[in-house]
Amino acid sequence: MVPVLVVALLACLATAGAGVRLLRSPVAWERFEPTARVREEAPKPRRSLVDRFAVSLLPLTRSMVPDASFRRYQRRLEAAGSPEGLTAESFLARRTAYALSLGGAGLLLLLIGQTVTGLLVAVTGGLLQDLWLRAAVRRRQDRLERDLPDFLDVLSVTVEAGLGFQSALRRIADAFEGPLAEEVETALRQMSFGMSRREAFEALRTRNESEVLDSFVVALRQAEELGAPLSDTLRSMADDLREQWNQRARRKAAQAVPRVSLIVAFTLVPASIIMIVAAMLAATGQPEIVP
Repeated sequence: MVPVLVVALLACLATAGAGVRLLRSPVAWERFEPTARVREEAPKPRRSLVDRFAVSLLPLTRSMVPDASFRRYQRRLEAAGSPEGLTAESFLARRTAYALSLGGAGLLLLLIGQTVTGLLVAVTGGLLQDLWLRAAVRRRQDRLERDLPDFLDVLSVTVEAGLGFQSALRRIADAFEGPLAEEVETALRQMSFGMSRREAFEALRTRNESEVLDSFVVALRQAEELGAPLSDTLRSMADDLREQWNQRARRKAAQAVPRVSLIVAFTLVPASIIMIVAAMLAATGQPEIVP
């Protein structure tokens, strides 16, 4: 019973910390203020104790972690859009800081006899940042895949109207928001620095972990090599991507049905049985009224 209470206390503290951080964030309040003025300079975010500890671990992390791990995490951070301006060095230092901090807390719990809770806290410290990075990558890639069909529709109409492909990309990227617009702007910046269009889109493909974006780059390259009309290729590509997105949504909905059934089986059914049994006991306990 005690480990469950400790885990619940840790969850409550984490939720309270997230709420306090949200309340202190000026960006969060601007969402609820219809007449909020844009601040000229955003205040610098306050560093937590773990982040300060991570700064002191930067030299140690850089000397101990191999270059292959740095390159792998750098690619993952690029796929996530470099959240909070993190580099591979700073992310690995924060990961080490969380592992040491929660690992120490887990060791302390082990010493006082809380074996299960101590092991749980220690394992959480080692996996927390990796899980956070994976979730950030998935959110960004899902948003990118969701925006790509609309982006291709507008791009096909713009190209069909007579505007050049690169100029159309620049105009649409200025109008769109989100990770897809950021990636297109990065590719346009690389092309302005002398990189060919093929190389820029291959780099865009490498920076992300999306099969949909891979198919877009491959189709664009094939249309360029075969000389197919670009507007027709973009329009058919947008239709195919929408169909893929719909199929994925149907698969997720099908996977959610067993989970919902499991939740119903473990929550509503026992509650209904308890209510029926309680009603039967209450009814049998009443004295019969003889007329």
